[in-house]
This record gives sequence, structure tokens and C-alpha cells, in this order.
Amino acid sequence: MRNTILVVDDNEIARQLLRGILEDEYNVVDAVNGELALDILNSGKVHVDVLIIDIMILTMDNYQLLSTIRCSKPYSMTPIIVSTEKAEDESELTALNLGANDFIHKPFHALIIRHRINNLVNLSLANSYIEQLQEEKEILRISEEQYRIASSAGGRMTACYDILTNTYYTSNKPLTNYQFGKEIHNMPQSIIDKGIIANECIDDYMSFYERMCSGQSPVSVDIYLQIEPNVYRWERCDASILFSDDGQPSKAIIVYTDITEQREKEAIYIKWHQALLSKPLNSYTLYRCNLSQDMTHKSLEGLLLNKELFSDDLTFNQQVMEYATQFVHPNDRETYISVVNSDSLLANYHRNKRMEIIEYRELTAKTRWIRLTIELVEFPNSTDIEAYLMFEDIDQVKNEEIRSKELAEQDPLTGLLNRTAFAHKVNQIIQQNGCSEHAFLMLDIDGFKPLNDAFGHAAGDQTLINVAGILRSLIRSEDIVGRLGGDEFMIFLTDATYKAAIEKKAREICNMTRRAFNTGVFISSSIGIATYPQDGQNFEMLYHNADNALYRVKASGKDSFAFFSRQESSHY
Repeated sequence: MRNTILVVDDNEIARQLLRGILEDEYNVVDAVNGELALDILNSGKVHVDVLIIDIMILTMDNYQLLSTIRCSKPYSMTPIIVSTEKAEDESELTALNLGANDFIHKPFHALIIRHRINNLVNLSLANSYIEQLQEEKEILRISEEQYRIASSAGGRMTACYDILTNTYYTSNKPLTNYQFGKEIHNMPQSIIDKGIIANECIDDYMSFYERMCSGQSPVSVDIYLQIEPNVYRWERCDASILFSDDGQPSKAIIVYTDITEQREKEAIYIKWHQALLSKPLNSYTLYRCNLSQDMTHKSLEGLLLNKELFSDDLTFNQQVMEYATQFVHPNDRETYISVVNSDSLLANYHRNKRMEIIEYRELTAKTRWIRLTIELVEFPNSTDIEAYLMFEDIDQVKNEEIRSKELAEQDPLTGLLNRTAFAHKVNQIIQQNGCSEHAFLMLDIDGFKPLNDAFGHAAGDQTLINVAGILRSLIRSEDIVGRLGGDEFMIFLTDATYKAAIEKKAREICNMTRRAFNTGVFISSSIGIATYPQDGQNFEMLYHNADNALYRVKASGKDSFAFFSRQESSHY
């Protein structure tokens, strides 16, 4: 390929002479002044390998042509020859200072001109080749460094940032599902403009790039970025800076590490401590354990539980058993042990259940309610599972809750269960113990209206309270008793297998509630009985059939009891 020479001379004859001398070996283009010469250089239509400029047009105003060419990156190293009719030391010195490489004198000597141009072209080619080798060497150095860093990244995402061109090059895999291509220009603004970086991380992300450009190494930043719509991950960016031969930062190799789980674990720990700041020390105890290794850490915070219970000599499961056996209420102990053990917690973790909450009664100087919250996380840089156990004193809140529930379930006069609560408990017992036989007793006080009329409502209310007390005294702890309203009561006998036992209980109730008053008023009890499952499979069916049996007792003389009979009930 022939090299191109640009001749800049306002003398047409001089331009023609130079064209005639050079056009056998070179492509020759010309311009009559510096302005046209710059137009040719900037047009990009031809690549100029050598410039020949007539010094006579290089007035002090036109010396700008030389300095402009030398400041232009494509032609900063292009050879420039100044032509002159006679030696003028001052002009030549000015031209040299502005970047000229050689001189030729008029009238032109063809052999000298060709010789000097050939020397400059060959020198320029040699310099270009050396420059190219240096660039290739730098590229190889950067590639080797990038490969070394990428290899040490262990499969993590890596990228290269060209500090000089402000261009970002992706490498082994994309950082997000948003498509950017292999090159991203105008970094970091291009990423920020896409809305990928969370707002709270933008300032840190900008600072990360500023520190890279200033040559700080290594530098890092944690960013929260959107990998797909509405899905964010935490990434740690670690950058190593590569420097050019003159000591300037030129490239940065960036390694990305997904730290989402680590940040979540840190957030859990921070959450615990933030929650503890407002709590008195004697209201909680927090400790950690390694479930996978069945061991506890030597870290116990708060004064709620006795620290001596958590001996370092015991494994986690041993501690659980020791504590449950000594201090957990017998009614809550089985549940506590079944939940708080490493096997159960690890199984839940692998089923993606990362939290357990139980409430139990602790036996110390007095019985108190404790809430235990267990959160499960994976150890950093490990597959072991860690548990955070938070014990909190909820005694006051729990007792208020129980009291409120009792008030909502109780008949306000007698303290027995109201109809709603009684029905719920009956159905609950049937659901939990549906294979057993049970008995539903419906009780009505005979003569209650004459008693009210004779002695007033206060006496009537006291009679209802007395009857409620009698019924409580005659049933077992597993049975339930409630007041339907007015002078009607309900009893549910669980595991009532034998009819004779039910009859005995009904007879005892009748005997205990029978009473005569001096005014001639007499009260007694009439009882209707329905059995599960023969007479009904839920509260409503049992209630209906027991009421039907009660109606028969009332109709046949009162002060007695009767079992539901489908045959006899058809007569009423």
C-alpha cells in the first residue's frame, strides 16, 4: 500500500514540482493553506503519512497549524517536513519547537527530498511498530492480570473497566438480566440511568468509580442492584487497578461477589440487637448455637434465664433436655422438647421454615409465661446452620390475654362457659377424640320462675350461681359445663363409654339440685341426654336431640332424666 503525503504550499508551481518528484512512490494530496490542510486531515477520507509545509505560509498566526496537528491524536506522531527557500535559524527553530521533524530547501533537489521522506516514513513505521508492540505488550499484561484475578475469583462474575475511555467490558457472565451488550460506555452513569442500582447505593457506587479513576487500589463497594424486575441482590465489587508504564491508572479488573445471604444474616443479628436496646436486661435472654454441630456459642445476652442452665459442658440438645425437665411446665414440656431440638429445627430449615415461635410456662420461684423465638440462618462461609434463640418474659401480657379470652368465653353471672365457647370446645373435643364416646346433658331448673316471683331476682341469680357450683363439683377436669341462658345448663362428659355411668351422673345432679323452700316453692332438675356418636356428630345435633329428650322429661313430671330416643321423640 502506498503512503500518502500532504503538501501545504500557497505556490502552485511548488506543489506541482513536489507532486512530480513524489507521485511515482507516494499518493500526493495538496492544500494552499493551513485551514484547508486541517479540513483534509479531519475529514477522515485519507490517512496522511507525511506532511510537507512551506515555511513561508507559517506566519506567526499560521504556526497554529503545527501545534494543532501535534495535539491531534491521529497525527500527533506524523512526520512533518518544512520547506524553505533559505536557511532562517529563527523560523526553523520556531518550527522545530512546534513539532517539525526536518527541512528541505528550495529549489527542490529530487534525490534529497526522496531520501529525506523515505527516512522519515521508515522511521515513522518503525516508531509505529514499536508503539504497536508496546500496546500489545500492555494488552497482554492486562489480559494476564485479568485472567489471574478472574481465576482467583472462583467462578464469580468479573469485568474490565477502561479508565481512559470510560468503557466497561463484561466478561464471563452478565451481572443482571438487563441487556447491555459486551461494552457499556459512560460508566457509571449508564447503569445508574437504567435504575438498576438502588437509590441508597448510588452515591457509594459513584465514589467507587471515582476512587478507581484516581488510582486507589484495591477499592470495594457493596451495592444493592436489580437483577430482574422487582428482584434485588447484594453484590460486593472488588476492583484491582492496573497502571500504565508512566504510573497512571489505565484499567480496573472488577470481581463481583453475591453477598445477599451474608447481608441478610447481618440484618438478622442487627435486628436482634436493635430489638434488645429498648428491653430491660431481666426481660430477655438471647443465645446462639450451631445446630449442625449440636453445640452452643459462649455468648449469652440478657438476664431472664439463669446462665448456669447453659453450661459449656453440655451439647445443645442436652441443654434443651436439662432445662425442659427442670423448668418447663409439665403440660408444655412435650411441645417444648419436640420443637426445640437440633433434628427438628434442621428438618424445618431444609423445608424452608426458618422461624419457630412457641409460648410455654416456666417453673421458677413462680410460674411465668415465656415466648421463645428461634431464627435459623446459615453460617457465613459454611453449610452449618446457626440458631438464634430469644427468650422473652410475656407473663403480664399472656395473663391479660388469657383473662380477656376467659371473659369473652364466660357467662358473666356464673363464670361457666357461654354457649359459643361451650359449642366450640365440644366440637374441638369431637375433632381431636372422635373415636371415643361422649355424652351431652341438657339441664333445666324446675320451679325457677316461682322462686323468682317469691324471692326476687337476686335470689334467683344466687340459685343459678349455686347450681353452677354444684355442677362444677360433680364433673371431672376433662369434662366441660356451660350455661345456655336463663335457667338452662349444659354438660359434656368426655369418654363416657358406659350408659350406667352417665345415668349415675345424671342422678347425682338431680339429687344435689333438689331443694324445698318454706314458702312452698320447690326446685329440681330435668335432664335430657344425647350421646356421641349415636345421637349426633357435632354440637348442634347433640344439642337438638338432648333438648328433645329434656322436653319428654318435662312433659312426664320433671325432676328426672331421659336419653334421646328416635322412636319416642317422634311422638312430640
